[in-house]
Amino acid sequence: MGSRARARGTRPLRAELLLRQHASQRNYYFDSTRLIGSVEDVLHRHGLEIPVGRSLERLAISLITINDDFFRQAQDDPTTDRRPLYTQAAGIVDLTQKILRAAEHREFDKLVPHLRLLTHDNTEIVQNFFSRREDEVSNKVFELYLGLLVLAADGHDLEMDDPDASSGGRNPDVIVSFGSRRWGFAAKILHSQNPQQYGALVESGARQIEVADVDCGIVVVNFKNIVPHDTLWPVHRRVDGQIDEYFVYDHWQQIDVGLETFFQTHIFHGIIDDWGGREEIARFWDQFRKALPSTLNLLPTVAATMRPEGWAPTKVNKLIHLPFRTPTQELMELLDRLNHVTQQQ
Repeated sequence: MGSRARARGTRPLRAELLLRQHASQRNYYFDSTRLIGSVEDVLHRHGLEIPVGRSLERLAISLITINDDFFRQAQDDPTTDRRPLYTQAAGIVDLTQKILRAAEHREFDKLVPHLRLLTHDNTEIVQNFFSRREDEVSNKVFELYLGLLVLAADGHDLEMDDPDASSGGRNPDVIVSFGSRRWGFAAKILHSQNPQQYGALVESGARQIEVADVDCGIVVVNFKNIVPHDTLWPVHRRVDGQIDEYFVYDHWQQIDVGLETFFQTHIFHGIIDDWGGREEIARFWDQFRKALPSTLNLLPTVAATMRPEGWAPTKVNKLIHLPFRTPTQELMELLDRLNHVTQQQ
């Protein structure tokens, strides 16, 4: 995974940072809380309000609480693992950043039905935290996430599968034009490392693309439910089980390497073996004309990294292209744009 930063406790860092923040009054948490207010304004302009007590409001309150704890130099309860709190906070920051980036796009209104999902409750709306297989709202939020990405990548003439009156899997979830070509993106969420499930998802998405009114398309698989989040962001526990240190990386690219290693070790080789080797894989893709013989794989996670003012949870979105044949130049150029907007902080 590359070199790692020396593990640091949260309390000394907070004490050190507090001195600096009295001068600047700015830090990662403070800036992040401001994003929530900006997104609330965007939603309000489109006739959407965040209901009291719903998921988005609770996540916003959690982020504000983290910021408040930071300034008050509050002591963490060593019996409580705060990684889920930090993870969801970083996830909502990532989602709000992408909403704000797409908000000025002339076709942003087409995302409003999906944005309405953010006002629902009992769902994990962030795209880096576990969601139940039956959590359909969380699955639809992934479609929103993908829609935000294609708009940010200069897509136009966007079509989204209606989140309430769905096509029942007959169409790709996101259809958009890049230049003169019409693209379909089939969004899938993986719930198991079993390569058979991966293969079933890819086949389902490829068939959706094949019957759609598009020129070409690609299956996009979200790995949020199987990425080893705790392994990538470990903690140090004392003999009595209490946490005294959270591991901190020097740079987010070290986490990126860990995600790549996980994919190659636990996913890639299993897919090749389960699909019967490269000849069988070639025969599989021969049946499709529009579905490109590639997949896009989103591996999102959160871990602590060093920033100028100290450490903070950092969202890392690893977008891995898995080609089964030599990709075209057109596809590679599009993937570069999508990777850029996915990684943007």
